[in-house]
Amino acid sequence: QIVTSQSKMHRLINIDLDKSCNKYVSKEVLDIIQKAINKFEYINEWYMEGDEHKQSFTLRNDKILIANNKQEALYYAWMNIISNCPLGLELIMRCTTNYLQLRTIYHQRKHHKLKEDWGAYCTWIESLPYAKEFITIE
Repeated sequence: QIVTSQSKMHRLINIDLDKSCNKYVSKEVLDIIQKAINKFEYINEWYMEGDEHKQSFTLRNDKILIANNKQEALYYAWMNIISNCPLGLELIMRCTTNYLQLRTIYHQRKHHKLKEDWGAYCTWIESLPYAKEFITIE
């Protein structure tokens, strides 16, 4: 049961990317996301309805989009941020569970490819009281 969680959609423009991304995210990717966030903030603060300086956005296929109003400009800027967000962004989630659920998680994830993530979680599960009797037993 998820009790609380951070959402990429709701937290991305307010977090410190250097502290919130794992060690595998390159500086170049962080710079790209930060530039996109800066553009979003600029549009949100300074772009006015009917402004003759319309915002332009370059898409992956080098197509240029021109936003006609602030709402449209914010949408393109936001989608640029979300769509380019690295997988290495680490957010916090608090959940409640029980030993039966942990048993399922443990056996599904003990040999998972993401060793630093699921390996640490499985090690924590192994440290719980009665884990050998109720969780890790085959």
